[in-house]
Amino acid sequence: MVRILLRSALREIRQSLGRYLAILAIVGLGVGFFAGLRMCQPAMMDTGVEYLDRQRLYDFRLLSTLGFTGEDVARFAELEGVTAARGAVYADFLTETGDGRETVLKAHALTDGVNLPSLKAGRMPEAANECLGDARYFTEDMLGMVLPVLDSNDEDTRELLRYDSYTVVGLTWSPIYLNYERGTSSIGSGSVGGFVLIPEEGFDSEVSYEIYLTMDNPPPAYSTAYDSWLDGFRPAVEALLEERAELRFDDLYSEAMGEIQDAELEIADGWREYFDQRGNAEEELDDAYQELTDGEEDYAQGQRDYEQGRRDYAQGQRDYEQGRLDYAEGVKKVEDARQELADAERELADGEQELADARRELDEGWAEFRKAQAEVQQELADAYEKLTDGEREYEEGLKEYEDGLRKLEDAEDQLAEGERDLPAWLERSRSLPETAAGLDTEETDSAAALFLSNNLHTLLRLRSLSDDFNRLSGELLFALGIQTHGLARVKLSLAPYRAARERFEECFKEREYFMENLMTALFFHLHLPDVTSGEALWKSCVNFCNLYSFYRFMAVMSCREGSAGNREELFRSLVHVSRSLLHNGAQRSALRDELFQNDSATLAHMAILLGG
Repeated sequence: MVRILLRSALREIRQSLGRYLAILAIVGLGVGFFAGLRMCQPAMMDTGVEYLDRQRLYDFRLLSTLGFTGEDVARFAELEGVTAARGAVYADFLTETGDGRETVLKAHALTDGVNLPSLKAGRMPEAANECLGDARYFTEDMLGMVLPVLDSNDEDTRELLRYDSYTVVGLTWSPIYLNYERGTSSIGSGSVGGFVLIPEEGFDSEVSYEIYLTMDNPPPAYSTAYDSWLDGFRPAVEALLEERAELRFDDLYSEAMGEIQDAELEIADGWREYFDQRGNAEEELDDAYQELTDGEEDYAQGQRDYEQGRRDYAQGQRDYEQGRLDYAEGVKKVEDARQELADAERELADGEQELADARRELDEGWAEFRKAQAEVQQELADAYEKLTDGEREYEEGLKEYEDGLRKLEDAEDQLAEGERDLPAWLERSRSLPETAAGLDTEETDSAAALFLSNNLHTLLRLRSLSDDFNRLSGELLFALGIQTHGLARVKLSLAPYRAARERFEECFKEREYFMENLMTALFFHLHLPDVTSGEALWKSCVNFCNLYSFYRFMAVMSCREGSAGNREELFRSLVHVSRSLLHNGAQRSALRDELFQNDSATLAHMAILLGG
């Protein structure tokens, strides 16, 4: 029987050798690509850790609104385990980069031995008014550009920056900025375009705004051991920070009180001088006031005499004018009487002519009235007929409106019934953040918690696309044992997912390359990777990793506790994923953009998604 099947298979391969070789090549390519993705996780982690160690990225960043003194920096350098402590200054300022528009840049002080820049082009600054530019924002043809400190900056910023302009002499990368975002600002457009690194001499500040600490022999970054190692130093650092903050406050308070006391002494001296001179001034004022009073009495009497003379003159003038007016009025009355007589004669003649014209117009008006009366009666009859037809149409339309209103009320009841359940699930969806910090988990595996958190967020986002997917997502949430506390946080255990993963590996161990074949097909279906630019390439990789993570999660959960755990259940889950995510480009892009907006589109995050 086996020989017959083998002979049949060989004959079929010979008859379609080209198709067999094509399928074999596709499978080989997919397996090789996916194996490379799986193997690149530790390489990416090692590369990131090596870069941070080489550039000596800080382990602790200490901030103070009161500022740090040189003594503060020295005290932190003496802490056990600290290899370097460096004070630094930073500021956001407005400048122009050649296009005439204002741009917000963040200026950092160059620190010796901590946060070392990686020079891409040009040279290091040699003068205090030279700087290194952000290699992502500036280009090589912008080397030598002068960045002015605009007058639109506030006074504190202009005083902090020692020079009115800085010259870009080199392009660099900084370990402080590991992603594309450069942060926000309270000035300008609110978004920071890039950064510049300026020597400490380029700032005019007696204190530091921040202190960077690097510790001795740290474990690899982005690891649980590194977090635990930092927690061991944190109490000592925080205790010293609190102590130095109190000393700094006491110094500033003492200095301010000294200035206040000096000012109070100056005020007391001023009051004494004021009271000494006040007596002499008041005596002089009394003498001047008496002289003014005497002069005012003489002036008032002269003013009264002058006013009486003006009144007598004005009365005589009025009497003269009244006489002239009476004479002119008499003359006018005579002329008006003569004119009125002539006008009356003309009006009499005009009245007789108007009476004849009015009689003629009255006769013509009666004829037009009778004609218009007949036309109006005909129009009234036509309007009454239209009114009767309109009332009949109104009654028919009213009946249709009432039927439609009843249907609308039924639909609103159904909509209200659906909306009662919607807020609870929306609150649950919002309560699942994209980092493990939003989960209350019973285990301490932060990578597994982050993988599960990311896919639960995707599951809740897609559940409203169809009723079938809604039911499936409800079954998955129930299987994971999700409970809510005040609809604010989600508590889950990783145990249900781990049990489902073990069952999945047991049920499909004979098809160990199933996911590799599936993701190879998706890879070609989505025309990946996008190599039009570096940013497009990384976005396509993030999109593919997020898609693989959700396919992996749904495949594993098809073997959850209480399910059949067979091929039908697996295909049911994967078909829903394809319909809601693979064939929905808007949803894929929205989920990918959320990772960038939340600063989660990092190599470490992608490694966790691939390691689920």
